[in-house]
Amino acid sequence: MALDENNKWVQKSTKSESGDRYIQFPNFVIKKLEGIDGKVTPLKPNQISDRFIDIIKRAGLPKFRFHDLRHYSASIQHALGIPDAYIMQRGGWKSDAVLKNVYRHALEDRTEKMNQLANGYFESLCNTKCNTKK
Repeated sequence: MALDENNKWVQKSTKSESGDRYIQFPNFVIKKLEGIDGKVTPLKPNQISDRFIDIIKRAGLPKFRFHDLRHYSASIQHALGIPDAYIMQRGGWKSDAVLKNVYRHALEDRTEKMNQLANGYFESLCNTKCNTKK
């Protein structure tokens, strides 16, 4: 949905062919949607965003937008090692330029783990018989 020239919400097509897609949801989401036929919510996009902001505040979480969940999803998939082609397909990006420039946010909680992984690898190279003194 998008606002038209009269500031009314209307259903529009996606920006690109890749934006029109089906997403396979996790089972816990599917169970929440069971029995719902048609629209999942009668709320307009701005109402969803406003409620999301309220929920984030009440939960004591740092401020972020509903749309940022899309960025977060791409970042998590990247951190899990999912190839870019699949992240692009799920996120509806036509090229990897946006994915690489915008959506690959460093995840602080993963940064330390990735540093340890890299350092462990290099330490293992240096701790061989030919590299250690006795």
